[in-house]
Amino acid sequence: MGEVLVGAAIFACLAGASLVSLMVHERFPAHHLQDDTSAVVRLAANLFVVMSSLMLGLMINSAKNTFEAINGNVHTFATDLILLDRTLRHYGPQADSARQSLTDTSSASSTPLPPTATRPSSRTGWRNCCSTRSATSWRD
Repeated sequence: MGEVLVGAAIFACLAGASLVSLMVHERFPAHHLQDDTSAVVRLAANLFVVMSSLMLGLMINSAKNTFEAINGNVHTFATDLILLDRTLRHYGPQADSARQSLTDTSSASSTPLPPTATRPSSRTGWRNCCSTRSATSWRD
């Protein structure tokens, strides 16, 4: 909710500044209204637009890379679980209790959290939850 308020405050400030500049425009000295000054202001505005676009693109790329890394870790962990189950199956009936424990643990961890449960909120908590180390720590 805080992000929405910050966005609304920035929008209100920008809208207010543009309205004030429309009212004050007629009172500017003549040298501020020349074409050279307008060109400089346009170039500065274009610089801000380009930099904002660049930052937005970098943020989207970072989010995509983070998603792909977490997705790869989940797929690797699932593949490792399947390989472990197949290996335990080759051991025969002596490993049935271990296979059952593996099935129970993996099914319990794959159930979705209820809406009232707390989820990791900080970046470090989420990263620790889904990092490569925690996904492969059962093999260590």
